[in-house]
Amino acid sequence: MKKFFSLIALVGVIAACTPEQVDTAFKLAGGKVIVEVEVVDIINGGQYGGPVNIKFFRGGLDVTQEFTPVVGAGPHSYMWQAEDSQAVPAGDYVVGVSGDNLAKEYTSNLLIPGVLAGGEAVVKAIVPVGEPINGGWTIDFIQGEWEDEGEDTEYLVNSHYPTHIYSHDGIDEWYYNNTEFAIPGTVDYELALSYVCSDIVDNNILGFEGYVQQLADYLEDEDSLEDTYEFTASAWSMWNVTRTIMYASCPFTVIAFKDADEDGEWDASEEKLELGGLTLNEYYAGLVEYHELPYPGAEGHYTPGHGHDAHGSMPNAGGGIAFND
Repeated sequence: MKKFFSLIALVGVIAACTPEQVDTAFKLAGGKVIVEVEVVDIINGGQYGGPVNIKFFRGGLDVTQEFTPVVGAGPHSYMWQAEDSQAVPAGDYVVGVSGDNLAKEYTSNLLIPGVLAGGEAVVKAIVPVGEPINGGWTIDFIQGEWEDEGEDTEYLVNSHYPTHIYSHDGIDEWYYNNTEFAIPGTVDYELALSYVCSDIVDNNILGFEGYVQQLADYLEDEDSLEDTYEFTASAWSMWNVTRTIMYASCPFTVIAFKDADEDGEWDASEEKLELGGLTLNEYYAGLVEYHELPYPGAEGHYTPGHGHDAHGSMPNAGGGIAFND
């Protein structure tokens, strides 16, 4: 399944309440990022099946120890987890892929987006690799810079929640929890993921026909990801959930060169053929965010991240969190 980025973030601030108000406050988990590394065989235009060693770098330093392998989540999946109630800071990383049969260590740029506490991001890193081929030629690629291509935002709706028609911050319809309890809820959503290769140039040089087109055919895909976003609405709150789709593009150039010194890198003294290139236009991230406001007229009872006992007059069984039937 081709899921390039899928990001879920919960917006909420745990604030202090007066003793007579608070029965419980819910605690957010630390932000989490899952990185799925897809190793692509440049020569055969498919997934590379050989053994590989994967490393992560930030600012030129090896930070692989910060990423924990995830079993059963993909061929090469890793997790970066922040401490409880902490966010994941955005950062520029590099993924390195090496192996006994590969010509060199191949690298690809990776942008990890900022993820707020309680949120999760799934990031796809695509790393094309190649083995030396007959005649002393080696296939390689040159990756350009990722360019921001804009975003689309929409509001997610679940009809079984009651609504309070209230306009704020450009949103005309808010759901509400006008009770003394913090109430858990869910929103179902779907992401239609699309990856399109454009500006494809395949020079079809004798002996290297179809390499660029094979790579483009493999990278192009369309998929649909369905998931459920979970949240907890504070007592006396109004809430809404938004989904933002972000897009980016990146150019790739494919070359063949005579690796005379067998270092896996093309040097100016070595013979080179430019086989062509393509631009990968991709779904960049799906950002699902929870928004919360005080319920109109009950601002004095509202504190983000809390259910409470109505100033002592209504004991809040279950620790301040009520579950709907």
